[in-house]
Amino acid sequence: MISKLQHDLFISLFLFFALLIITVIPCAALELSETDNGSDFTISLNEELTVRLPGNPTTGYQWEVSANDSTLLKQKGESVFVSDAYRMGAGGQIKILFVPSGTGSTHLKLVYHRPWEKQTPPIQVFEVGVTVK
Repeated sequence: MISKLQHDLFISLFLFFALLIITVIPCAALELSETDNGSDFTISLNEELTVRLPGNPTTGYQWEVSANDSTLLKQKGESVFVSDAYRMGAGGQIKILFVPSGTGSTHLKLVYHRPWEKQTPPIQVFEVGVTVK
């Protein structure tokens, strides 16, 4: 048997963590792909933005943020590679997650390039307008 004190403590902790999860985890997410290049989007402060673009890290190419107002939109963690096949060297999708950190509008530009080739232009560019409300 559990005592009333243990029961009340359990309920209090459950409610605390439920409230914490609701306030910390964004309620919605917008996912963009290469077909969204050149478009404009509006998200709310509690909405995550995921950009999924084709890539193959074994070639040395990387997607990197080239332009963005980080006071409005911050990259969350490192980009993640998801392979399209289970063989070495296979291409796949690069997933980059952003979270709003303020309201306003920004221009998000990602470039696909080899970072050490400073004089070589990127082989792909992804650009979108993002408004955070």
